[in-house]
Parts: sequence; structure tokens; C-alpha cells
Amino acid sequence: MRNILRVDKFLIATFALFGFIFWHLAKEMLQVRPDGWYAGHINLWGDLAFHLSLINKFQESDKFLPDNPIFAGDKINYPIFADWITAQIARIVGIDFALFITTSLAGILLIAVAIIFVKIFIKKSSVVFLSLMFFFLNGGFGFYYFFRDLFYSQQNFLIFITHLPRQYTDLKDQGYWWINNYLAYLLPQRGFLIAIPVTLVIFSLLYLGQTRNKTKFFILAGFLSGALPLIQAHSLLAVFLVSACFFGFMLPSSVFRKDFLKNWLSFAVITILVAFPLFKTISTQGNPLEFIRFEPGWTSNENIFWFWFKNLGIFGPLLVISAVWLLIKNRHLFNLYVPFAIIFLLSNLFVFQPWDFDNSKLLLYWYFASSIVVAYFLHDQFFSGGFLRRILGSILVFFLTLSGLIDIFRTFTPVTNYQMFSKKDLMLASEIKTLTPKDVVFVT
Repeated sequence: MRNILRVDKFLIATFALFGFIFWHLAKEMLQVRPDGWYAGHINLWGDLAFHLSLINKFQESDKFLPDNPIFAGDKINYPIFADWITAQIARIVGIDFALFITTSLAGILLIAVAIIFVKIFIKKSSVVFLSLMFFFLNGGFGFYYFFRDLFYSQQNFLIFITHLPRQYTDLKDQGYWWINNYLAYLLPQRGFLIAIPVTLVIFSLLYLGQTRNKTKFFILAGFLSGALPLIQAHSLLAVFLVSACFFGFMLPSSVFRKDFLKNWLSFAVITILVAFPLFKTISTQGNPLEFIRFEPGWTSNENIFWFWFKNLGIFGPLLVISAVWLLIKNRHLFNLYVPFAIIFLLSNLFVFQPWDFDNSKLLLYWYFASSIVVAYFLHDQFFSGGFLRRILGSILVFFLTLSGLIDIFRTFTPVTNYQMFSKKDLMLASEIKTLTPKDVVFVT
């Protein structure tokens, strides 16, 4: 009875802290004011304009799958699921509240699925909390520029901290490209909020299906993987890379095991049969592999090791130490991490789409797995030890998350509001809707 009534403080803290940040960012995502519409932070300013166009297209069109809102007569060429759901809710409650409710609920879903995923492999809730802290509050050594800006501003700390001049995980002129995950992916690129939970469920089903020899897990994983072109296309590539590595690792020891090949073949065939027609339905791209090119270094214009050291901060060397420690402590978990490390390697050698920065959509899954590895190491070596070790561990956590915390804090201040459409813009759009047919084409 005591175990039933016991409160898991780390799980409560996980939902409370990261759920609150999702709630705050979702609330500020689109602000409808008397003088126009505002985006809650700069990373939203560009992406949200397209999402609003797509949501409006779903609302106004009589067709289930309308044309591209930008290029008349073309297919949408974009994963539609998040915006389609938002459009249906917006019919009832309005666009701003629809964005808020879908983002908030999807954020809670992501947290819940991430907790379950980590607990499949590591039961300690404190490790789960640390893992998600490193994932959500990521940031490198950008905090150096925070202190430098503070020094040269000659302002008192309170004035400076409430009027921060820039983000400190997004400093491209200084070579900082690994932006905070909340601000770069989970809010602007809305598909990730659904794609990450779905992808983690797929990984879980493949792992549990393999360890328990459950064919139905592979079948379900195949259907979910096949649906990813509607949700977030890079996640399907991540599933392919991880599952291919996992299959390769299991093959020598399991090839003669009952149903092994049948299970994996079922997963692969179902994925292809579902994904291919969905991809062709929404995309005009004949061969998505044609964009793959050899381009070492991702977005770096400097030594690749220095690039990743400053972008990851102390997370980088800690990850190397943690991986070696995991190899010694738990070879099974280390082998499960290797496919994600291969994603990191491939993303630093090849570009998989027209814009090189979008490799980050693959790297996000590597970073999630890496956050678990580092959290597991810190918990075992520092937070399970004596007082001094815990203090040292806390200092490491502070510097691991400082840049990300600064950027998240900045979203609570007025400097992160950016007007997207003025009152006149909105009035003009309303008049055009009133005076022209739904399917009218504007030549620009």
C-alpha cells in the first residue's frame, strides 16, 4: 500500500517543469492583438507564416487535400498532419487557441512517451528527469557571449537580463548552429511534436518485439513508420537508419531464431506499402534520395572537432566519457546506442536534403539518445555518491543547461515578440477572402 501511495517526485518535476515550458511557449506562439498578429519568438516568425498559410488552406478548401498554399496547382510537398489537426480545431475555437491547445497537448504527449521510452531501459526516474533536462535545455558554450554582452553593456544585471540582445544557442556568425530544441524544432517545426513520440513508440515496439518475439509489435511499428511521411519525413529516415543497424546487430545471434526474419520482413514491407503511397500523395518529389550528397562537416566552416565542442559545450566530452563508461558497465545498452551514434557520423559526412542545416532533424534523435547516456553516467557517478560528488554533478548540470536556460528565459521577456501581420494586412486579407472565390490564383 505504501508503494501505491508513494509520490514519484522526479516524474512530477519532469511533467511540471517541461510541461510548463511547453504551456508558456504555446501560449506565446501566436498573439492576436488589436494592432496585428505577433510571433512569440524569432524562430517562429518564418516557419509560422507557412504553417498559418497551410492551416488556412485546410480551413477554406472544400478538398481534403488542397493544393500547395504558395505554389498554385502544386502538391503540398510538406507533412500535413499537425496543421490538418490544428485546422479542424481552429474551425471551432479560432487559430490562436487551436495552436495553443495542439502544441500544449502534443508537448505533454512527448514528455509522457519519452518517460516511458527511457524507463524501458533505465528504471530510475531521476535518470529520466536528467535525460529530458539535457534534451530540452540543451546549449553549448554560447553563454560565454552572454557574459561578454553583459560586461560590455555596462547595464545592471536586472536590466540586461530582461532585455537580452540575442539568443545564445543560435549564434551562426560565431559558428553556433546547435540551437535549443524547444526553440528550433519543437515549436517552429510543428511536426516534431508528434513525430518524436511516434518515432519513440516505433523504437520501443521494435525493441520489445525483438526481445519478446512478438510479431504484432513489428506489424504495429510498420504501420506507424508508414504514416511518418504525413507527420515528419526525417523521422522516417531516422527509423530506417536505427532499425537497419538494430537488425544488423541482431542478425548473427538471431538469424535461426523462430520468426526473426518474418518479423523484420513484416515491418519493412508494411512500412513501404503504407509510406510510399502517402509520400506520392503529398509530394511531387520523384526520388528523395537524389538530394543526398557527400559534404563533410555539416554546417561548420572550421575544424569539425572545435565546431562540435563549442556547440555542445561540456556535453561533448561528457558524452565521450559516458559512452566509454557505458561500454564497460552495460554492453547491451551501449549496443543500443550505437545506431544513434551512426546517425551522428552520417550527418557529419552527408547532407540528406537541399538545405544542409536540416540534417539537424536527424541529429535531434542522436541527441535524445545521447542525453540518456550522459544522464545515466552522471547519475551513477555523481548523484549516487556522496555530498561532494553531488555538488560537482550539480555544477556540471548547471553548465550543461545554462545557454538553453538563458534562451528559454528570454522568451518570458517582451523582447521576443515579433509582428507578423499588421492590422491593415489582416483587413486586406479579410477583404480578399470576401471579394474573391476560394480557388482564385494570384500571380506574384
